[in-house]
Amino acid sequence: MDQFNDKEVDGHIIYVGRAQKKAERHAELKEKFERLKMERINRYQGVNLYVKNLDDTIDDEMLRKEFSQFGTITSAKVFIISVIISVIDYECEPPVLTYQLNAEPV
Repeated sequence: MDQFNDKEVDGHIIYVGRAQKKAERHAELKEKFERLKMERINRYQGVNLYVKNLDDTIDDEMLRKEFSQFGTITSAKVFIISVIISVIDYECEPPVLTYQLNAEPV
């Protein structure tokens, strides 16, 4: 039976295996998806997550509270990034805009 599994017939790869009951097939698929889920969780364990466009009223504790339902939070920090725009005017040249980003912890 295994010799015919994953063979190409008329341009299609075929699957050959023994017939399974629905409950047996369901249990096998459930185990497979649980294993994939655990691999995905372990792969992203300890990874930094950056969230943009937060409202100004959100602080560190609110951020920690909202994301705690998805797993253990080791640290949560909200930064406010302000942009300072200044115009530098040189004689005989058009004005040049300069941007300065300041990341300040709340």
